[in-house]
Amino acid sequence: MLITPTLGVTVTTARPVFDWVDATDDVGVVSYTMVLTGPVAGRFVAAASAYTRTLNLLNGGYVWTVVAYDAAGNSSDPVIPESFVVRVLSQIYLPLVVRNE
Repeated sequence: MLITPTLGVTVTTARPVFDWVDATDDVGVVSYTMVLTGPVAGRFVAAASAYTRTLNLLNGGYVWTVVAYDAAGNSSDPVIPESFVVRVLSQIYLPLVVRNE
């Protein structure tokens, strides 16, 4: 089960923490693969049940899911995908003009 980000929420950071419930099996889970689709897509491997990207995500809608792998190389079914939106507002700095009259 995916914990965060889920339910179509809007996140305001370009590097959200992806968190999910630990998987278990008789052999032992050794890694997870997070699958991300959207403006930035890819497969990312994590050793624990959380992942933070080292590169920024672009603004837009995303869908993600996770697959667990055990020590024997068996994989779980993908977790039901969840969606979220990244909306990072860029800061605009305007020059300050001071007039001495």
